[in-house]
Amino acid sequence: MRAFLNRVINAGVDGQSPQDTKHIRLTNQVSLVVMGLAFLAFADPRVLGNRALEAISLGAILVYAAVPFFASRGWHLLARLWLCLGSVVWIGADGLLMGADTEQHLFLIAVGTAGWFLTPRRERWIAAVVAVLCGAIMLGIDLFAPARALLRAGALPFNTADKLSLYVVLQALAYYSVMQTERAEDELTAEQGRSEALLLNVLPRRIAEQLKRKEGSIAERFDSTTVMFADLVNFTQLSERTPATELVQMLDQIFSGFDALADKYGLEKIKTIGDAYMVVGGVPEARVDHAEAVAAMSLDMVQMLKELIGPEFEKLNLRIGIHSGPVVAGVIGKRKFVFDLWGDTVNTASRMESHGQPGRVHVSQATYELLAGQFTFEPRGLTAIKGKGEMNTYFLVSPSPEVRGS
Repeated sequence: MRAFLNRVINAGVDGQSPQDTKHIRLTNQVSLVVMGLAFLAFADPRVLGNRALEAISLGAILVYAAVPFFASRGWHLLARLWLCLGSVVWIGADGLLMGADTEQHLFLIAVGTAGWFLTPRRERWIAAVVAVLCGAIMLGIDLFAPARALLRAGALPFNTADKLSLYVVLQALAYYSVMQTERAEDELTAEQGRSEALLLNVLPRRIAEQLKRKEGSIAERFDSTTVMFADLVNFTQLSERTPATELVQMLDQIFSGFDALADKYGLEKIKTIGDAYMVVGGVPEARVDHAEAVAAMSLDMVQMLKELIGPEFEKLNLRIGIHSGPVVAGVIGKRKFVFDLWGDTVNTASRMESHGQPGRVHVSQATYELLAGQFTFEPRGLTAIKGKGEMNTYFLVSPSPEVRGS
């Protein structure tokens, strides 16, 4: 039974936004509740035998049963209209047949109030129409319907003016409550958006989604990547005689330019370490042109710094190192999450940078082999690399004429 109710309540929610899902579920839930009330009305001994009242109650049952069906077909506007207007017809007809003194028509207050909560913002006109319609029918029955006393259990001590005042106050309160709820939801959505943007400034989107779904470490091996380290030469000496504010502004201007280049080439910025900048291609999304993208970005970085050179940049230069190979990437720890890389490829890329030359892009044999024919190089020959021994390395010069002209 519970599974059946859950299926009915969630009819039509697949693929909907959280806000729309809330209104769809509420509409389905209300249809189940009022369908139960219609069953009770149909089975009421005081109603049995009155063909008109029996027909109205049976019709109401069928109307409410159709609401989840309409929702399951994606006809959500029709489902809400069907529920609200069906309730207006049922209660209004009952009020006319039973008589004003039974006070049955006062259930229209609940219908008018519910309309504000059932309808999303873009369909608020439905709630307004239902509220006006309920108020008009309630007032008409109270003033003009005959007093049949069919189910009368004692008249309520309210005159028509009291009922109308109560109706208006309740509709105003319902509208105010809905507006306040939506305002709070908008603020929450905006805050979630800011939090999401902040998270995506720290972690790649795919990693952030994984982190939100699970706790603990997240790690993945990537067999074909290219890692780049870039270091600002002479920045330490410059920092000793430059005011802190100017120094940070300078670094921000340079690294913001690097960030724009990383976005341009679809690369993942890993981190900055002081005046060093680290980028990877092929992580967290594998790509066959990771080496080409990193190489192109590195040349643009050198050119960008040259264009920035002025009084504040005149002593700066850029030393870049690149190496290609497998890495392990992921997030570890439980606080201050950082997406990072591990492995010999990272260490070798760092060595390429530290053993390079200012204003040049120093690449390993592995990266050279991936880029041969697409870029021009200056062989450096065997170079003693700390912790690695002698390695055959190259300086990246420019895209090859064929690539440049294509």
